[in-house]
Amino acid sequence: LASLKQALLVAPADRRRYTNLIQLSLRSGDADSAVLYAEEAAKAFPKLLEFNFFKALALGESGRHEEAVKVFEVVQVEAGISRPEILNGDFYFSYGVSAEQAGRYVKAAEALRKSIELDPAKAPRAWNYLGYMWADRGENLDEAEALIRRAVDSEPDNGAYLDSLGWVYFKKGLHAQAYKELIRVIEILKADDSVVFDHLGDACEKLGKTAEAVTYWQKALQLDAGNASIAAKIDARASRVAQKPEASKKSDSP
Repeated sequence: LASLKQALLVAPADRRRYTNLIQLSLRSGDADSAVLYAEEAAKAFPKLLEFNFFKALALGESGRHEEAVKVFEVVQVEAGISRPEILNGDFYFSYGVSAEQAGRYVKAAEALRKSIELDPAKAPRAWNYLGYMWADRGENLDEAEALIRRAVDSEPDNGAYLDSLGWVYFKKGLHAQAYKELIRVIEILKADDSVVFDHLGDACEKLGKTAEAVTYWQKALQLDAGNASIAAKIDARASRVAQKPEASKKSDSP
């Protein structure tokens, strides 16, 4: 990054240098700088729509999702006229993710379906994302399960897909099945995940395993310390667990 920044100061503008700089900024977690470099590159090379695409990606990574959606919309229109090859499966998947994060769920579903249509080889990621989006909202649960199952069938050991499957089971009221899938995720994942622990805690509570639920929520909160929702669940149940007789605690364990 330091070398590329220096090169921008002493050498003529080079589109490949800008591309590398944007991508490295995103990899290093500096999405705000990536946005600025993408804007600078778009001004230097106004005919290259790729830099507006990079800007949309960077805006999404920086949490500015509504802005990202607006840039994706502009690129979609302009590329449809002059650069249709840009509008591929990757474009629509990224567009769909930003739209979902911005709360534009109908637009997100349209973009994710388009990604599936254009790039069947990468369809599992869009099947999973769309299915999880619907499951999390409690919508289209049968179709959500079908999509997620397709993703799981394509990659049976993908922890993210299995978590989605467990979550759609939870949303359908199939709490024992949800628990089974989520426990499997814990066994498969190489690193702890706050979302999985949170989901598993919710499933445990529905099965009457309150003490175990609190344990998993505590693990989730350790990984996501600012999550007020998880903290509230712990506060609401922890005192109840502490007041249980010893025999009740034992029966509450798995």
